[in-house]
Amino acid sequence: MALEQNPDWQLINFMVGPDATFNPFGYEDPTVDGYIQTVQFGTPEESDQALKDLNKYLVDQAWFAPFFRVQGTFATDANTNLEFWPTNAYPSIFDFSPKN
Repeated sequence: MALEQNPDWQLINFMVGPDATFNPFGYEDPTVDGYIQTVQFGTPEESDQALKDLNKYLVDQAWFAPFFRVQGTFATDANTNLEFWPTNAYPSIFDFSPKN
């Protein structure tokens, strides 16, 4: 899924840093932490290079490797219609309707 296109520092804090929202287990990597420190405290030239190196490292380490779908379960009863959209992993609330 594409989350957003924000400036690099915002994305680091949203997705990569140990306290990032989309790093729910607080995973840390010494190499990543070093790049983050250089991005934050380095000269503009050092920061620009650290961003490039961080991007390459994250790709090489497959931090955001895609997966298809997690197995999921849902249920309906005899009084409920479900028009499931094939592009969804789970039905939306809008896919359910009463049979009558």
